[in-house]
Amino acid sequence: MNSSRVSSFVTAGVAVAGVGISAYLTSVHYSSVELVCAESGLVNCEQVLKSSYSSVLGIPWSVGGIAWFLVSGGLALVALVRRPEPSLLQPVQLAWSLLGLGVVIYLVGVEFVALGRICLWCTAMHGLIIATLLLTLLRTPADALGHTDDAPKTARLQG
Repeated sequence: MNSSRVSSFVTAGVAVAGVGISAYLTSVHYSSVELVCAESGLVNCEQVLKSSYSSVLGIPWSVGGIAWFLVSGGLALVALVRRPEPSLLQPVQLAWSLLGLGVVIYLVGVEFVALGRICLWCTAMHGLIIATLLLTLLRTPADALGHTDDAPKTARLQG
């Protein structure tokens, strides 16, 4: 398995984790699901998640997180199953990851500057978004490596 496929598998796994955390935080917002996090000091998930910054037009940021990670995972799956890999896939993944990074920078600023508190669940999602960006930057599309499938080079040369 080449490094492009490994990176895409890891990115898909990161997306699954991101959807899970985002879904958990969304359920905390809309129902009586208990928030498992510290409630005092610098780390105070409840204060962050109940602040006026925690939603846009009444929709929690975590709903956007679900959508972001679903798209990210979908792009990773395209990289895994499409041969040849679409030429625009890497630039789209990079643009999507940079959009995520922009949101992370904004939300971390809100947490530290406006609220003076951080949410560990939010920080975990921020880390997953940054990991997705790094995986995207490090991934070399399979076609750029000179092969379009997982068959050994010798088998392609003989066939």
